[in-house]
Amino acid sequence: MAREDPSVVALVSDLIDRSRIQGVIAGVRFAGTPTAAASIGGDVVVVDLVRFVAAIAPLRATLPDARIVAFGPHVDDVGAAAARDAGADLVVARSRFFRQIRRCVLDVDGAETNPDDPDDTDDPETNPDDTDDTETD
Repeated sequence: MAREDPSVVALVSDLIDRSRIQGVIAGVRFAGTPTAAASIGGDVVVVDLVRFVAAIAPLRATLPDARIVAFGPHVDDVGAAAARDAGADLVVARSRFFRQIRRCVLDVDGAETNPDDPDDTDDPETNPDDTDDTETD
């Protein structure tokens, strides 16, 4: 039996980032403000920490059951800690997020993957063998 993907809203303003996310996560809805993200709602909320770290606590309060996934610069330890403290379920470096969008957002096989493994990626150009979306036990 196929698993239904959760609904995803992304609080991401950068158009290139939006395009990259949309290329992997079908049906993702984008919000330009925290208020819009909260009103759209979703099972998963993706947050760009560069611009929206302060939105995580209000999103957690408004959407208590949502999985909040935040990404940001790997050198921003303060922002990452703030995101965790505010209730983000997963906080990852931007580079890892964009290598493993499906795993991070949909928690496919858990998000505990090896960021240093070049084969551990969702990008078909980087890992052409990783194109099968079927789930196995």
